Amino acid sequence: GLVAKWSAAHIGSAFALTELVRQNKIQCHCLPQGVIVNLWREIAAGRPGLMTKIGLGTFVDPRIEGGKMNEVTTEDLVELVEFQGEEYHFYKSFPVNVAILRGTTADENGNITFEHESMMNEGLSVAMAAKNTGGIVIVQVEYVTKGGTMNPKEVKIPGILVDYVVQATDPM
Repeated sequence: GLVAKWSAAHIGSAFALTELVRQNKIQCHCLPQGVIVNLWREIAAGRPGLMTKIGLGTFVDPRIEGGKMNEVTTEDLVELVEFQGEEYHFYKSFPVNVAILRGTTADENGNITFEHESMMNEGLSVAMAAKNTGGIVIVQVEYVTKGGTMNPKEVKIPGILVDYVVQATDPM
């Protein structure tokens, strides 16, 4: 009951959420990876959305499915627009109520590093998008250390953007 809407570029590896989508218990949009990465940046910057030709003629095209993954998803996040005589998709910004991210180490001030993560992905952009739209940022880490002990150049998400840190040391 904690999740009502989910927007992602890939939903296959979040098994519990995917099952909720299949059962029509939550709304879900699946948008192209490159689009959603750039859309988070647009949301973080406070812009209304992203205009691109990406997705024309595919399942994200509003003339087909609009990226909606089930029957209970009714909101249109993708709009077909014309600009200078050509068709584009306009991917609308949306509020990021909760960002759940993964890092390696957090200090007492919430600064996050990624030294054991295979990649950072768009953690910073997602955190900024959440904060810009009034959402909260939760980061799961392996380690927590004292404030002021981390190399500032290794901090990838500054603590000012982090609301909660959850330490999870068990790999299972």
